[in-house]
Amino acid sequence: MAHTCLLLAMNPAIQQKAYQEVQQFIETENSYIDADILRKLVYIEAVLKESMRLLPVGSLISRKNLQDIVLDGHIIPKNTPLLMKPYSLHRRPDIWGSDAEQFVPERFLGEDSKRRHPYAFIPFSGGPRGCIGLRYAMMTLKIMLALILKNFEISTQLKYRDLRIHYQLSLNLAGPHAVSLERRR
Repeated sequence: MAHTCLLLAMNPAIQQKAYQEVQQFIETENSYIDADILRKLVYIEAVLKESMRLLPVGSLISRKNLQDIVLDGHIIPKNTPLLMKPYSLHRRPDIWGSDAEQFVPERFLGEDSKRRHPYAFIPFSGGPRGCIGLRYAMMTLKIMLALILKNFEISTQLKYRDLRIHYQLSLNLAGPHAVSLERRR
């Protein structure tokens, strides 16, 4: 959520579009947000996914192959530890386009998102070993973001080009998120 708020603060036009969607479906700050409303918040979901694409919380995913794998003519023997780095996968121009480094939530809307390989976007891992909390996490994040946008405008002095990543168990910024919240009137 912190990464999403920072990216929205850096992109006021996208923040405004997300806020307009929230305004359309959530009438008051005390409105009950049910599953029907969550389904309607498609742009909010796209914003969250794009945030997780650029700044995925999980910095490394490790697996061990259960059988030999032939990959590009090379044999990877059974029981080899394999590491995947979502940060790099999520920035590949051959998958995400020449603007892969930019924050563009629309890439998760429409036909492009349906044609993309299902494992091109793995912020919660994927396949049989994927995170079982994915749906719960997305529902929670959508509610949190909708309520933040409903009540606050987010701003920052930070520039995207100046962000530095610090890899730990999770992906973090090397410096503070430094966002400001101003109550909407």
